[in-house]
Amino acid sequence: MQRFLALIMALILSVSVLAGCGNKEKDTEKADQGAIQSLKTMGDLASLEREEEQSSVGNGKAVFAFKYGGTYYRVTADLTEETEKEYIDVDILEEGYEEKQREILAPVEITKIEDLSEQILPQEDLDALAGKTGKELVDEGWTYSGSYNLEEMQVWMVNGPFEYTVVFDGNIDEENSDDFDIEKATKDMKVKSAEFNALGDAANVE
Repeated sequence: MQRFLALIMALILSVSVLAGCGNKEKDTEKADQGAIQSLKTMGDLASLEREEEQSSVGNGKAVFAFKYGGTYYRVTADLTEETEKEYIDVDILEEGYEEKQREILAPVEITKIEDLSEQILPQEDLDALAGKTGKELVDEGWTYSGSYNLEEMQVWMVNGPFEYTVVFDGNIDEENSDDFDIEKATKDMKVKSAEFNALGDAANVE
């Protein structure tokens, strides 16, 4: 009887620990989302520890895409002609140029915050690509990033703001010319598998 009670208590403790972990994860996720939603200026953004950051400044906008707390975001701010010119005119060969650019953008108000993670294709959709050709992917809006590994037949392709690793069924001899075209080389090859990789060209909203 005592052994039975001990097992019951151990089970209760295990469930409690798992529930506690789940609550902590939810609390952390809420805190991360709260930190993002509370952003007001580009200076606020600079204070966050971000991963996989991409950025672009031009055409009257500053766009930053990044990963924070396990979620991908894109932040956009509208720039005046004066601010944009001041930012672009910073000499990137000068020591401390990044800090100067951050100082220029710091007071600029953020106009849009997007949760990009919602646009990541689910694995079931990626699995459904098997059997399609490279040309069919391009026809569906996929683009080639230009990076590839011919030994593994891995080709990095972009869909929306994200990059995916696409594996083609077949072999290609090592390119021996400067005009090798991976898109042309795989246009008739069929996809074996595909999986999520990272941000693609998320800061380029054009």
